[in-house]
Amino acid sequence: MVARVLTSLWSQKSTGWKPAVGLAVSIVFGILSPVDGQIVRGQVADSITDAPIPGAAVSMLNESGTVIEQTITDMEGLFLVRAPQAGMYSLRVEADAIRTSEFPPFALAGEQMLGFKLLVASTSPPALNVDPTVEQLLDNACGTDFDGNQPVILGRVTQDESNAPVDGAEVVMSWSAVPEFLHARVGYENAAGAALTGSSGFYAICGAPTATSIVIHAEVTSQGRLSEFLTLRFENNGVFVGDSFHVMTHPIWRQDFSLIPGSELTGTIRGTVHDTTGARLANARVTALGTNIQTRANVLGDFELTGLPPGTIRIAVEQVGHRPYQTDVHLKAGEQLTLGPNTVALANAPIELDPIVVETDRPDRRRELAEFEKRRETTSGSFLTREEWESMGAVDETVDVLRRLRGLRINPGPNMTQPWIITSTRSGGRGGFTSGLTGGQCFPLVFLDNRYLGSTGQISVDREIRLLDLEAVEFHTSTAGMPAELNRPGAVCGVLVFWTR
Repeated sequence: MVARVLTSLWSQKSTGWKPAVGLAVSIVFGILSPVDGQIVRGQVADSITDAPIPGAAVSMLNESGTVIEQTITDMEGLFLVRAPQAGMYSLRVEADAIRTSEFPPFALAGEQMLGFKLLVASTSPPALNVDPTVEQLLDNACGTDFDGNQPVILGRVTQDESNAPVDGAEVVMSWSAVPEFLHARVGYENAAGAALTGSSGFYAICGAPTATSIVIHAEVTSQGRLSEFLTLRFENNGVFVGDSFHVMTHPIWRQDFSLIPGSELTGTIRGTVHDTTGARLANARVTALGTNIQTRANVLGDFELTGLPPGTIRIAVEQVGHRPYQTDVHLKAGEQLTLGPNTVALANAPIELDPIVVETDRPDRRRELAEFEKRRETTSGSFLTREEWESMGAVDETVDVLRRLRGLRINPGPNMTQPWIITSTRSGGRGGFTSGLTGGQCFPLVFLDNRYLGSTGQISVDREIRLLDLEAVEFHTSTAGMPAELNRPGAVCGVLVFWTR
């Protein structure tokens, strides 16, 4: 029962994080063409028992969110609706005793039939007659193809005040991809993953990393609520929770979280940034990883991070000419903690040699664009190359290309600094699409040649990314089917990837 009520499950394979089947996820089981008109058919079923749900109202919505047709499922949970023309549509399911679910948008071509199986959650999931075995939990949470060689973290996220389950909370974990014995010479290379809770507050992370410290917490960014930060380390057939060791007789570790209101996040960490010679470093950027809390060191190298939750806070420090540095700091609720004078010491970066001028032809982009073409073949995103958008005409700036991608909404901005507001069509949507919302708008994440830049709410894409420099663009509107390397907190609003020439 734990895993089958999740909005989204995540498992870490050799290829990275990937989503598994869960709530509010549609599963295409057939595409037939040609047909008489544009048809969507399918079945509504319970996400726990897989039993069909009769009498459910299935609505078809157009791109602006207007209901254009509605029908009722029959005794087998089957439905069929028609669209007046080709375009982008979405489905919404409503019924007594189930959670209203709105599913990701899809493209429907002319004279095409699409088939979906829509899994929805009961508002009162049935209890199991017997406790599930470890094998049943692993199969339900991670799928039958999970090899079970890495730990699985299962748990529940609740509100601190009422202990009520939290739907749509992100459980975020980060760790260093560089072995710890190399940190002094190489520095950290941070890796991260996330899972979403379902309507009953449960989440699952399949395949947690071993032999490295994991900082993990839960959050609802739109509400400014965080849980305590914990450090887990899986090794020696057990897990360290902070400094306490627990033997594990099976690969499942239960970790619950309770969200703390933002007004109660009062912890403070102060310190001074030095280099390895003891000299103070001014203007270094200091960040509490997993939060939006960051600052700059002053001219004396002093810094202060405020409004922090309790637990193990991973502090990241960056300064030009020095290797990035991270350290874990244990903070009690409301504590005002001052770090020791030698806690934050950055090593100098390798000495840069005089430049050597090499003349050569411009390197081609075949390797990178091969990744673009592979995603185009294997995912449901929207893709355009320079050759394609130039053939369309009337493309004079970057925003003109974005207008031709499915799932984006582009509106005039407030001033010349922000001439356009670029959001996902999920803005203000139902069905738990709330992570990443700012002021009621859902801002997609932005990558340039697979390097994360921020979100469209933080950077002006049209001003900072020139059309002249671009070779291809892709947009993924849903975390379901999104390439694992692009998934990070906030990706629920979609991911926009630019490829340069």
